[in-house]
Formats: sequence, structure tokens, C-alpha cells
Amino acid sequence: MWLDLLAGFGRILFPALAELRVKYPRLSYELALTDRMSDPVAEGWDIVVRIGELPNDGEMTVRKLCDLRLALYAAPAYLSQRAEIRSAADLPGHDTIVFRVPTGRLRPWKMADGPHIKELSLNPVLG
Repeated sequence: MWLDLLAGFGRILFPALAELRVKYPRLSYELALTDRMSDPVAEGWDIVVRIGELPNDGEMTVRKLCDLRLALYAAPAYLSQRAEIRSAADLPGHDTIVFRVPTGRLRPWKMADGPHIKELSLNPVLG
């Protein structure tokens, strides 16, 4: 079995993969941990795990595994030198990490700000 997993998610699954080997000792698998957007059909992967919107078309069977709750994180040393963050409106002046969508475009952050969901296009220090 060939598995292509997001690097961070794959590290979380290591214990489960070990348990899977104990339960099915004849099972062997090749594991790739990458955040690169692979082409599962062309590259021959059996299982691919990605984060994002589920595609509506294509040659794959797609299943939602879980919902993720994301949060904002910053080191205390960073926060001691920067303006306080009280709402989404305060974020454009802060250092951010922004991921890219498969098209290469930077993925905007979607944040709850009170009862509203706001989409923020931020300038990353790491993208």
C-alpha cells in the first residue's frame, strides 16, 4: 500500500501505522510525508491525505476524515515586542505563516471574529 500524507499529519499517524502492522503483519506500505500537492492517480498512490476543500470531480473516491480546529499561536517573546492582538483586524501588522492552495495562490485565513467569519489576505513572512 502506498500512502502520501501531509508531513505534520503523518507524524501524528505513526503510532496508528505501527498498530496496523501488528494487526496485519503481512501488510507492507510505502509512506511519503510531504506537503507537496501530488497527483494521486498519475503517481499511483493508494491513499492520499490532504487538508482543504474536497474536490467535486476527478478520478478518486474522496472522504472527509475530520474537522480541524485551528488557532492562533505566537511565542511569548514575539508577543512582548508587538502590538496586542484583540481581533482579526489586528493581524495584518503581524508576522504570519500562509500556505498555498494547489494553484499556487496564497490561501487566505478564515477566522471567526465574533459572530462573523472573515477572510484575511495576509502578507506572510513564511509562505
